[in-house]
Amino acid sequence: MKPDYSQLRVLRYLLAETAVIAAMVFTQATLVTAKTPREVARIAAPITVQINDNIGGGGSGVIISKSGHTYTVLTANHVVKRSDLTYTISTETGKTYPIIQVQRLQQSENGPDLALVTFESSDHYPLARLGNSTQAEIGSEVYVSGYPALEWQKSIHRDYEFSPGTITSRLQSAPAGYTLRYNAETVSGMSGSPVFDVEGRVVGIHGEGETIGTAQSESGRSIPIKTGFNAGIPINTFVALRAQTGLISSKALQNNHSLISTRPPQNSHPIAARNVKARRLSRSQSVHIPHNFALAYYQQGNSLSIEGKDREAIRSYTEAIQLNPKDPFAYYNRGETRYKLGDKQGAIQDYQQAIRLGAKFALVYNNLGMAHYQLGDKQGAIKDYLQAIRLSRKFALAYNNLGMARYQLGDTLGAIRDYNQAIRFLPRYATAYYNRGAARYQIGDKQGAISDYNQAIRLSHDYNLAYYHRGAIRTAMESFRPSANGYEQASSADKRIPKKH
Repeated sequence: MKPDYSQLRVLRYLLAETAVIAAMVFTQATLVTAKTPREVARIAAPITVQINDNIGGGGSGVIISKSGHTYTVLTANHVVKRSDLTYTISTETGKTYPIIQVQRLQQSENGPDLALVTFESSDHYPLARLGNSTQAEIGSEVYVSGYPALEWQKSIHRDYEFSPGTITSRLQSAPAGYTLRYNAETVSGMSGSPVFDVEGRVVGIHGEGETIGTAQSESGRSIPIKTGFNAGIPINTFVALRAQTGLISSKALQNNHSLISTRPPQNSHPIAARNVKARRLSRSQSVHIPHNFALAYYQQGNSLSIEGKDREAIRSYTEAIQLNPKDPFAYYNRGETRYKLGDKQGAIQDYQQAIRLGAKFALVYNNLGMAHYQLGDKQGAIKDYLQAIRLSRKFALAYNNLGMARYQLGDTLGAIRDYNQAIRFLPRYATAYYNRGAARYQIGDKQGAISDYNQAIRLSHDYNLAYYHRGAIRTAMESFRPSANGYEQASSADKRIPKKH
């Protein structure tokens, strides 16, 4: 059995999923204009929601995407952790909706304390813009937007609070992912609240308040004594989880025009109307071209890429780079588009330049590794994947791809160890089970391979390749387990022919 083709297909699929989320992370990074607190509050309030359960508990959340009439809200997992309760969402307009689905992103006790919930409404609600939380440095101003559940107010119509503060530290690691610390005041009921930067972009999800003990209220209730330091989960943690699991479809993300910058309207945006003239001036005269001209081309490239006009998108990214050659994100997105068009060498050059200019993120190294892999440089790919893991030690996608590269070089046991790590950090990762099954078959562990294919099928019911290879193993085995007919034959489901991609 040779799973090479299917592994290659998996690799390309993962890249396609990664490319969209990469654009979501980086599109807002090149130009930041600070807004007043009042302006940020006007952005924050309509997209911040209350989350309530049926026994008086409550939290907050932020609307991040829409598909049809279904809205998706990002919150803290502990806000909706009990499966025996029912939950509702109340919006700024005063309307209340039942939560129809809860998707828990926290896979272990110390995993990121995040969850996605959905509600349905025919009303229009704005969507959050997600920022790049690596830019939320110590000393940066932030705002926590949420609905406190105070002792005298625990109804579904709690009062909104907008709390300003400053980032006080960035931890390397912390339980449940709470590495973003700030001094904005928060109280019970604000878990799951979005943390905004000065541009009105979400850079974190609040969920922890540091305490030093409790005190008794007049009613006898224990009240925590807070130090004033609070913590949130950086939004890039959610982005990485989405990249690994496909939590929100690419279509849903594209429906969020605030997440992905769109092309300036033709003849209506002063930058768009003058960018061609600026480009000509920059080439013929020694004049300074403001970076917002470069941003117009950059945004145009993002819009064209979303529309599937990849060659035009590359031209726009190239114009942005000529006007602002120190922008790592224009290089990165051009690299993603080049990869999509089959120009792996061009993609490598752009990824490497993005890294030189400061885009040293795990996802960049992972995608660089995939480009090296496609060109046959398995050792180079391994080096890139290892760097991605150094930057994000629980990056299941990178472990899976590292295993694929090692498998291709004949290190089957090393590949199995990498797949084990991918599954450890993302237990519902069907692709890693499938790839580990192929590696187990290679070392003669047929029952282990069948077990992994079974798990891949449980997690992804239409995983035709897993059905196909499981059936092939069963058919090839010299003996079968006894059944009512004397033998267990490969089922009709196992005989599915894998689709060509």
